[in-house]
Amino acid sequence: MLNVIVVDDEILSRLGIVNLIDWSQHGFNLIDHVANGREAINLIRNGDIDLIITDIKMPVMSGIQLIQQVIKEGFDCEFIVLSAFDDYAYVREALKLGAMDYVLKLDMEKEKLVALLHKAKEVIGRKKRNENSRVYEKGVLINAKKEFLKQLLYGRRHVKETCSKELNQYRLILPYENYSVMMFKVDNMEGLLGDDRMRQVIESALKDSKYTYVTDTAYDELSILCNFKGKSTAELIQAIQRLSQRIHYIMKQYFNQDIQIFVSQFHKKTDDISLAYLEVCQAYSLKSYANEDGVVYYEQILMNRNYVDYQSFQSYIRQIESTLQALNRERFEEVFNDLIMFISKTKYMELSQVRHVTSSIIYIFNKYMSHYGFIKDEFWNGEEEQRLINEGFKRKKHFIAFLVKLKDKLAETFLDMDDNHLVRSVKKYLMAHYKETIVIKDFQERFGVTSAYLSMLFKKETGETIKEYLIGLKINRAKVLLKETNLHIVEIADHIGYDNEHYFSRLFKQKTGVTPSQYRNDSGMLP
Repeated sequence: MLNVIVVDDEILSRLGIVNLIDWSQHGFNLIDHVANGREAINLIRNGDIDLIITDIKMPVMSGIQLIQQVIKEGFDCEFIVLSAFDDYAYVREALKLGAMDYVLKLDMEKEKLVALLHKAKEVIGRKKRNENSRVYEKGVLINAKKEFLKQLLYGRRHVKETCSKELNQYRLILPYENYSVMMFKVDNMEGLLGDDRMRQVIESALKDSKYTYVTDTAYDELSILCNFKGKSTAELIQAIQRLSQRIHYIMKQYFNQDIQIFVSQFHKKTDDISLAYLEVCQAYSLKSYANEDGVVYYEQILMNRNYVDYQSFQSYIRQIESTLQALNRERFEEVFNDLIMFISKTKYMELSQVRHVTSSIIYIFNKYMSHYGFIKDEFWNGEEEQRLINEGFKRKKHFIAFLVKLKDKLAETFLDMDDNHLVRSVKKYLMAHYKETIVIKDFQERFGVTSAYLSMLFKKETGETIKEYLIGLKINRAKVLLKETNLHIVEIADHIGYDNEHYFSRLFKQKTGVTPSQYRNDSGMLP
């Protein structure tokens, strides 16, 4: 069904046309009828209108103005204009603007209207078939061009072997002698590239940069063949940087993707296009860190790979382990800061190195957490530990940020908890809560170390167990109350956390050699 509206300021004329035929019987859906062009344009903006039957002369907005406005706003509608005997000048103008046909109002009969509608249906149908054909042909051409580009990059086709007609058909123009390939990987590529939208967006963003051609070269990968005019290396690198900045912006803005772009060397021969693609694949496989602009240059990898100081990494890891072993916070932070500075200044790092450093630090820390009785699961959030080891970091700055955060976290939650500090914390807690029921097993959650380790450490530092220390606190408090108050023994027992007066008295005598009453009497106080 095609959608049609009728526009005429004369109500009787308009209703006459509306009621002249059964519109649906002839394949049309009569959307509405209105009195002027302004009302009509609102209908057109809000719906998919195929045919407009409009009077030429109308107040507010005439038929001519309506046609002009529809053309201006880009709507694809056909027009049949209604005219009077003296409207021929306007009719000619309407036909020039693209109106399909016209009819005199006085000649409007059922057969005439039906004939015009059938003509309109044929015209609209032909246009839609042509448009569908163009869309199909364009889609076929785009897919063929993508496939041809892939074949060039894979080395299965060569520009020299391809006839100029085929290159022109694909609009693949390579006028300059500098070739390079850019490639990047995408998360959730299948979802994002299902409708080819990503490639289209990137092509649109790069349209100002002539002679750049985009295709997907793997299920999670887009590659761009670049042909540059520049003569000097500096000019070529600037061109790459401009493209990279634009691609990074597009990928972040439209697809929320923080990507690394891998760039080949510059080549002079079209036969080396496949070599350029091989270089970006190799750059990716080496998992090297991008520069701060998010770009990894294959040439830079070749230059820097021999200068990686592996021994320094191992030295820092050994030093970190020794500081953890000695619980030397000051030296720990110093070594960790040196490691961060070393990584910041290192121009080239492979992701395998990053994974090694990350896993080594995590392993060492977990080892000494276990040794000192700390609870590992309370430090790491869920599966964070394994994720950090497996996934690594996309940018060097992300790795450095992780190390800074880890250093602060280690210093705060581990190295602050040296033996004396931990014992002091336990003592402070016992002093504040000696009246309450104390369960040593609950200390694990409060102090972040196992109760067994805490008990061992407390005995080592104080010479007595936590229970003995707690009893001592209670007895000392009882002594003060016996000396300075006239509270009954049962009240004093309750005040220090014992609900049994006889148990308290036996314990007091066991620790002091006298009963509570004897202690009070010896202190010169009344019973």
